Amino acid sequence: MIALTPEGKVILVKQYRAASAELSYDFPGGGIDANETDPVAAAQRELSEETGYESHQWHNLGKIFAASHRMINPEHLLLALDCQCVTQHHRDSTEFIDIVEVTPAELDRMILVGEFTSAICISHWYKAKLSGLMQVSDRL
Repeated sequence: MIALTPEGKVILVKQYRAASAELSYDFPGGGIDANETDPVAAAQRELSEETGYESHQWHNLGKIFAASHRMINPEHLLLALDCQCVTQHHRDSTEFIDIVEVTPAELDRMILVGEFTSAICISHWYKAKLSGLMQVSDRL
C-alpha cells in the first residue's frame, strides 16, 4: 500500500531482504491472512503492525499481477491518506524495520537513481499518481 501522512509524506519501510542480500526500501504491506477476505482490512492491519500508523481514508485502486504469465497471486493496490502514527508497531520477531518518511519528489528521485527498486512498489506508485487522489508534485 501507499501510505501518506497529513503533510503529504510517503511512509516507507527499510529492511534487509535476503533475496537481494541488501537493505531495501518498500511500501508497508503484507499478505492477506487465511481468516481474512478483505484486502483493505488486511492492509489496515499490516500498516498498524509494521509502522504504528493508521488511516481512515482508504482507496482501493484495483489489482495487478506481477507476472501474469507465470504467477497467479494478485497485488492489491491500496492508497491510505492522512496516516497518523497512533501506536507502537507490532512486528513479528523476525522483522527489523526502519520507518522512513520522504516527500513524493524524494521518492521519485530514489526511483530514478536506483535506491527504491521494488518493481511492484514502483508500479503501485505510478498508478496512485495517475489516479489523481494524491496531491503530489512531479518536480525533482
